[in-house]
Amino acid sequence: EYMGRTFDMCLVCSSVDEYRAKNPRGQNPNTFKTTLCNAPCANPGCCILACFCTPCAVFEMRKRVLNNDMSRYICCQGYMGSCCCFRPGNMGEKSCPTCCLCLEVLCCLGLSMSSTRMVVMDERAIQPDICDYRLMCFSNCLQILSCVCSILALIEPSFRELAYLTRKIADLVFWSLMACMVAQVDLELRTPYENQSAQVTQVAYVQAVPQNQNYNKGDYGRGNYGAPVEGMEMIR
Repeated sequence: EYMGRTFDMCLVCSSVDEYRAKNPRGQNPNTFKTTLCNAPCANPGCCILACFCTPCAVFEMRKRVLNNDMSRYICCQGYMGSCCCFRPGNMGEKSCPTCCLCLEVLCCLGLSMSSTRMVVMDERAIQPDICDYRLMCFSNCLQILSCVCSILALIEPSFRELAYLTRKIADLVFWSLMACMVAQVDLELRTPYENQSAQVTQVAYVQAVPQNQNYNKGDYGRGNYGAPVEGMEMIR
C-alpha cells in the first residue's frame, strides 16, 4: 500500500497541487533554494566534488546538518524505522557516532543522503518538489530493474548483456542524483534560516525506537524520531 501511494504521487499525479495534497510535507511554506534539476548549475563546485567522492560528501553533509554535534546522531536519523536487526538508536551510535555514520554512508548511501535531506526539510519547513521526487522514483525504478535483470542473467545467460547495460545506467543515474542532492543541501545550509511564525504542517511519524528510551524532542531534527508515513527515499 505504501509503495502504491508513493508511485501514484510521483508518476501519476496530474498537477503540483494534487501531489502536494497527497504528501505530508506538501503544506510547508518554504522551498529549497534550488531543485535537483538545477543543482549542478546553482552549485557546480559542490556537485563536481560530490561526483568524485560521494560518500565523503554525504558524511560531511550529515555532520553539517547536525551542527557538528555527533551526540545528536542516530542511524538515518530514525527516518527509516526499525526492521529485524536494524534498530536506530540501539546500534551503538552513542558510544561511537562517527564510526556508525561512516558505516551508514558506506552501506546505505542512498538512505543516508535521503535522511539528511529530510532533516533539512523538516527543520526548515520545506515542501517537496514534484520533479525532485520523480527523479528519485525514476532512480529507484532503475535499481529494481537492474536487480531483476541480474537475477534473470543468473538463470538465462542471454540476459547478461542486458543486465550489464541496465546496471550501468542505474549506477549513472544514482551517482548523478546523489551529487545533485549533496549540492542542493549544501546550498540550503549555506543560506541562513530564520524561523518565521508561519503555520507548519506537522508530519505524522512512526515510532522507530522502544518506548523506554529517553530521548529529548528536538535532538534529532524537528522533534522527530521515526520514519515519515509517506515520502520518497533513495534505495541502494
